[in-house]
Amino acid sequence: MVSYLRRKAAAKILDVLYQGSKSRSHFDEVALSSQLKVAQVNKKSDPQKAQLLLPYEKDSAIPENLGQKFSEDDIIESIYPDKDGLSIRIREEVFNKTVLEAVLQDGPEYGLHSDVHQFTSIAGEATPLPQGESVVVEYSSPNVAKQFHVGHMRSTIIGNFVANINQALGHKVVRLNYLGDWGAQFGVLGVGLEKYGSQENLEAGTTCIEHLYEVYVKINDELERLKTIDPEKHSALQNETREFQKRMEEGDEKALSTWRKCRKDSIEEFTKVYSRLGVVFDEYHGESMYYEKAKDIIEELKRKGLLQCEKDTGALFLDLSEEGNDKRKKIVTLQRSDGTTLYISRDLAAIIHRQEKYNFDRIHYVVENGQHDHFKTLVQILKRMDYPWANRSIDEFHIKFGRIHGMSTRKGQVVYLTDVLNEAKEQVIEILKTTATTKPLDNLEETADILGISGIILRDLQEIRKRDYKFTWERALNFHSDSGIFLQYAHARMCSLERNCGVSLSTDVDFSCLKEPEALRLIQHLARFDHAIHNSFTHLEASTIVKFLFNLGHLINAANHKLQVKNQAMDLAQARLLMFHCSRTVLANGMRLLGIKPLDRM
Repeated sequence: MVSYLRRKAAAKILDVLYQGSKSRSHFDEVALSSQLKVAQVNKKSDPQKAQLLLPYEKDSAIPENLGQKFSEDDIIESIYPDKDGLSIRIREEVFNKTVLEAVLQDGPEYGLHSDVHQFTSIAGEATPLPQGESVVVEYSSPNVAKQFHVGHMRSTIIGNFVANINQALGHKVVRLNYLGDWGAQFGVLGVGLEKYGSQENLEAGTTCIEHLYEVYVKINDELERLKTIDPEKHSALQNETREFQKRMEEGDEKALSTWRKCRKDSIEEFTKVYSRLGVVFDEYHGESMYYEKAKDIIEELKRKGLLQCEKDTGALFLDLSEEGNDKRKKIVTLQRSDGTTLYISRDLAAIIHRQEKYNFDRIHYVVENGQHDHFKTLVQILKRMDYPWANRSIDEFHIKFGRIHGMSTRKGQVVYLTDVLNEAKEQVIEILKTTATTKPLDNLEETADILGISGIILRDLQEIRKRDYKFTWERALNFHSDSGIFLQYAHARMCSLERNCGVSLSTDVDFSCLKEPEALRLIQHLARFDHAIHNSFTHLEASTIVKFLFNLGHLINAANHKLQVKNQAMDLAQARLLMFHCSRTVLANGMRLLGIKPLDRM
């Protein structure tokens, strides 16, 4: 229904532009509506200014003196030129009524069914956006036989958001976890288990994963030690690890049974962490699915005359060197001299298989910045192989992100994500127990866990995705300033207001009661939610929504401080309660998009 106001304003503008001509279409109206933006607000904004703005674009067909040709009506109070564009002032009561009724009507889907999601502006022209696409999102991707390392945290959090926002906007999403369950590291682990493994520990539940990691560290330490003191033995041990990997690729049952056990136990442990984070996957894949398919890709590359053979070793490679005077050498090995495949080979097989299986319109790999060259190489090879769906920006394939610095627990430098989550919960429990205003909770442990996870997720997503950032517990678990816990507190406070204000929620209210600056700013900000979603989706940048929600939290607090509901005249109390209820709805919608479970009490 917020789109209704935009379309009314768009129709009025088009009436003047076309001067009554019948050549204009519904498409024109929706396209122009999508370009109208709700003006930004904060706690100090002038609520009497225009709520909508049509920005001036370069080479725009809209003349700057257009505002002089309008007359007011029962919806639009005025249209006038401003320095940034054409400003449209909607009648206050109409605006408030339309926005709040839209939130009520759409509920958990408010902000998702808007004209702004149908068009984007390219060179000043409204261009239709694809709808209902098939999208594959690969994220998290931890390594099997190791505990969930904190290094995979950002991929999990950001990838979950990317999948959430695509799904919310009506795209068909496949959430894919691509496990590191094959390759050279399994050759190393396999030999390590033969030398140092304990069958008792391998059967001991959670201890199994710890034992696998201990063995992996021990065999790697041995390789490093021999490298220095006995190169001959070091070479022999390396050959053993390569031979173990080769046995796996050739189907040796003893080697594969060890691998299956490691994979099964690892997934069980990962699932516990994902459940705690509220993260789900449609499918678990792994490199192991593609070592055979990778060989088929090698044959395809041979048939297309793209592969060359290294004379000395027999390894197969692809020459991606650039042409021209500044030619740069780029050789990509796809098969080792012993016939085993590499990660890039299996990744090629994986993406081709996914296109065949899902017929995706888009595929997103949520992986840190350091892997950008890998994905650039992957796309280059696909283009050489003449796959038309590979002809798109590398930034669409690789959703890259920066690293976290300074993440540690009070016990020291952190390694595992479970340690981080436990530390967050423990610190929140301490804060809740020592805060005088905190009421006793029946489910303190569960609430503290959700609050701690909320703090970690929001601390991660509030940063621009591609940047590194420094983590501190003080900022992540701050109860009073911009944080996940701050948003949870704002949501719980609104739930408490509804429970305790002594007024029943009504949809039949007098919207003219909502006239204070705090109310007008809050409602206008609610109307901006669809644009926040659109901008966030366009760049797959969660920080846009985070900033919207932080501002919403501050506007809610300002309004709640000034505009009482309890002990007010009934018409005023009902109008204010409806406004706060709608604010809570939008806050919860945004939190869920980010992967956070809103709390009703804390």
